[in-house]
Amino acid sequence: MKNFKLTIFSVLLTSVFAVSSCTSELDLKPEGVILVDSALKTPADMQKLLNSCYDALANQYNGTVQTYSDLMGDDIAKPFRDDLGFKTEIYNRSSNFFNSDVGGLYGRLYIPVYRVNTMELYYDKIIGLSEEEKTRMRAEGKFIRALCHFDLVRLWAQPYGYTADNSHLGVPIRDKATKDPLARATVAQVYDFVVSDLNYAITNLPAANGNYANKDAATSLLALVYFQMNKFNDALPLLDEIINRGAYTLSDSLNRFDNAAAAQEYVFKFVSTGSNDNRAAEFINRFRSDNNPQPDYNVSNDIYNLIAADASDARIQFFGTMNPNTPKQYRVLKKFNADYFSVPLINMTQLVLTRAEVLAELGQLVQAAEDVNKIIRRAYPGNKDKEIAANADARTILLTVRAERRKELFCEGDRVNYLKRIGALANPLDGAITIRNAPWNCPGLALQFPSSERTSIFVMNETGGCN
Repeated sequence: MKNFKLTIFSVLLTSVFAVSSCTSELDLKPEGVILVDSALKTPADMQKLLNSCYDALANQYNGTVQTYSDLMGDDIAKPFRDDLGFKTEIYNRSSNFFNSDVGGLYGRLYIPVYRVNTMELYYDKIIGLSEEEKTRMRAEGKFIRALCHFDLVRLWAQPYGYTADNSHLGVPIRDKATKDPLARATVAQVYDFVVSDLNYAITNLPAANGNYANKDAATSLLALVYFQMNKFNDALPLLDEIINRGAYTLSDSLNRFDNAAAAQEYVFKFVSTGSNDNRAAEFINRFRSDNNPQPDYNVSNDIYNLIAADASDARIQFFGTMNPNTPKQYRVLKKFNADYFSVPLINMTQLVLTRAEVLAELGQLVQAAEDVNKIIRRAYPGNKDKEIAANADARTILLTVRAERRKELFCEGDRVNYLKRIGALANPLDGAITIRNAPWNCPGLALQFPSSERTSIFVMNETGGCN
C-alpha cells in the first residue's frame, strides 16, 4: 500500500481531528494549500482521497492499535523503555486525559473516518464518476469507518454485554464530516452502526480489489464483530462462507508475519513495500530483538511459561531469553524480527479458531474439534496426543480452543478483547474472568479519553484503574 502524499488535501486531512473536538486546531487556515472544493474535481482525485484513508488506517494498525490493547493484558511485560511513562500508564491500566499517546491514537483513528465522511459530500459533484465507481468507493469507505469505530469502542469503552441492553456509553459515532463536539453513543448504537456499515460493504464491494478491502474482508470483519458480541448464530454463516470456499487456507508456517510463507492466509492486510513504506513499524520498533538487546516491549513470563511447558510446541521458536539464569533474565519476542513486513489484519488462523469456538458454543462439536485440530497439528508437529477426539464434549473443545488461541495470537492485539468477550458471557465456563489479576470489567480496561473531549455534552470514563 503506497504512502500517498496528498499535500492538496492538507487542510482537510492533517489538521482535522489531530486533536478531537479542538476547534482552534480545526480553524487554522495555513497558507499555500488548495482547499477541498478545488482539490476534489475528478474521479482520480476521489480515488487519491480514498487511498489516503487506507494510508491513515495502516499507520495505526502498524502495531499501535494492537499493542495498546495488549499492554492492558497478560502477554506483554511492563515496558522497559518508556521515557514519558505513557505506555506504562496503559500497562498499569491507569491512563488519564493527559496521556498524549492514548489521546493521539484516539484522534488518529477518527482521521480516516473524517476523510470517508468528506467523500460522501462529493460523490454527486464529481463529473465523470460512474455509479459503479461511486458504489465501490462508498463501500470501501464504510468498511474503513466500521473498522475504526469497532476498535475505538473496544479500546475506549466497556465491552458489549457489560450491561444487559448495552446502554453503557461507547464512543462518538462520526457519520458526517463535522468538527463539532459529539456526545458518546451507547455501545449498542456503536455496534449497530458498525454492523450497518459492514452489511453495506458486503453487498457492494467487489470480489477482488487488489490490496484494498473486498467482499471477503468485509464478510470476515462482520463475523469477528458478531463474535465480539457473542452472537454466534450470526457469526457462523459468515465464517463458513469464507473458510469453506477455500480461497484462503492455513499455511504451514506458524509465523503469519512471514509474508512469503503465510500469504495464503491473508484475507485483509496492510501492504509494506520496503523499509521506507513499512506498515509494521510499531511492531518492529517496539519488539524487535535480533538487533536490540533490550526491546521496548518484552513478553511476559506467563505466556512464555504456557508455551514452554510442552516441549513439542513449535511456537517456542518465537521466544528468546536474555541474561539467562540471572536475576535480570527476561524473555524477548522473535515474531517481529524483520526490516519490514505486511500486517495481516484478518487471517485464516484467526478465523478458524473463531469458528471452532462458535461451533462449540452452538453444539456442533465434530467440526469444532476438526477446526481446532488443524491448529494443533501445525503447532505440535508429530505429537498426535495433542489432538482432541472427534467426539470430544463442548467443554473440552472450548478449553482447548481458548488455550490454543492465546498461544497462536499473542502480541497481535487479540487477547484483551477476547477475554472481555468471555467475561460478558452469561456463563463464562469457569467462573469470573480476570485479566492480569483484575476483573474483566474493571474501569482501567477502558482507556481514558483525551482532554479535548471534555465538553458539557461528553462523559469521560470512570477512573480508578484495576486495583
